[in-house]
Amino acid sequence: MISKIIYQFSKYTKRTTMPKILRDPQFTREGLQKKKIKQHNYDLEQPHVQNKHLYFNYQEAKKLNRERRKQNKILNSPYEIIENLEQNRDPNLMLQELLDQDLLQKPSRRIINNILALQQTEVTQEQQAIFENAIRQVASHNLQGYSFRDFGIFVNLAWRYLKNDKKTWEFICLNFLRQVEKKEYIQQSFLSQNQPKKNISNFIFLYNLCYKASIQLELHKEFELISKASKNYFMENFQIISDMNERALFLSTVSKSLDKQDQNTQDFINLSIFNHIKVSELNLESLVALTHMIYKQNVVITTQLYKEIETQFLKSKDSVSSSLFAIFILSIGKIRQGQDLSKELHQFIENTIINNNKQFTKIQDIAFVLEGAKKMKISKQTYLQAFEENIKQAINNSKNQINYRVLVQILRGVPQNKAQFSPELTTELIQKIDAQHKQIKENDKKMIKNVLSRFSHLIDLESLNLQSVLYTQKAQN
Repeated sequence: MISKIIYQFSKYTKRTTMPKILRDPQFTREGLQKKKIKQHNYDLEQPHVQNKHLYFNYQEAKKLNRERRKQNKILNSPYEIIENLEQNRDPNLMLQELLDQDLLQKPSRRIINNILALQQTEVTQEQQAIFENAIRQVASHNLQGYSFRDFGIFVNLAWRYLKNDKKTWEFICLNFLRQVEKKEYIQQSFLSQNQPKKNISNFIFLYNLCYKASIQLELHKEFELISKASKNYFMENFQIISDMNERALFLSTVSKSLDKQDQNTQDFINLSIFNHIKVSELNLESLVALTHMIYKQNVVITTQLYKEIETQFLKSKDSVSSSLFAIFILSIGKIRQGQDLSKELHQFIENTIINNNKQFTKIQDIAFVLEGAKKMKISKQTYLQAFEENIKQAINNSKNQINYRVLVQILRGVPQNKAQFSPELTTELIQKIDAQHKQIKENDKKMIKNVLSRFSHLIDLESLNLQSVLYTQKAQN
């Protein structure tokens, strides 16, 4: 009997049944690990449902997200609105969160989401001040905690609300360089075949904005670091960019930091323009950027490429802004190299300058248009009188000091031996240049001498401070 019992309960025997308490999956190890997902499949449109406002309407939220994404695509924004549940929250609560110091000093995605949600409606001055303060706080405390995608959305917001804030863009540029160094450290470039297209477009978007900000705000240290980083990407990984618009923008931006005297660099730029960029696939912004880069780099283009640029510009001429028109007319006037403009393009440019000149309110745009019109040899010189009023308004509206190069460019755009500006305006422009005589660089002295010598009959140049600056260096040499 005892031997039977020992045999039945030896170490080799196995239990064939399971206790009732363990048959329920919620008590098993697998059941404990799985979390129950909250379902939103219920239909609130059923007649028996009461207090519908107390329940989350999943279908309605989906429709709202679709509509907002459509609106965002129409606005040509580089990022889609983040699909989240915060769009149904109270706007006052979202504004309170943007003022919460504890939340601002943590790498929270909610700050970005709140600003994106609130800016879909009309933004008041108070809200804009809150946005600006929140962006400053985030930039100075927790940029390192954001992913590369969220960082791109944040930079887009900073460019919209704090374009001229020097400190904020110092933090942004340094964080962008830190992200690039991280990828290089683990031997994964942003411009590589392994990267998804969204990451590549995000990198190009960030690079263009950081480069623009470093030039406009005179961030010399950041500009040098970004230029060094761009040279590494330019030669090796340029063809990986599949989108033609992104390829043209990246080429035009990188070329500004490259050495013009280096023959290998110039050969690669020429090869990229003629072989790796299709002008017919470019939008207006990319086309103007490419044309301006050709003018700046002194690239000799063929007649076929010149005609392609003309036809592509004429396709979207009705949607051109004043700034893009100003850059295009200056660039196309200098790269045509004796080639005649098409009648349609010449007529469009002439009509815009003569009849629609009131749209040019920025002083830099006016300078570009005047110099471009001079190169185009516009027959009617009556446009100078209209632009004279625009120049006076732009000078009065400018809060900061206008750079002497822009003022010299305006005077350079006046045709010789033809209708000119009034003596009062010409004298005022020369005096503003004279006030910046200490800031004039050595490379600009010869150009300034040639321009001012044309107006010696209006103002005594020897009485200006410029006279000593322009001719002292020559006497020493």
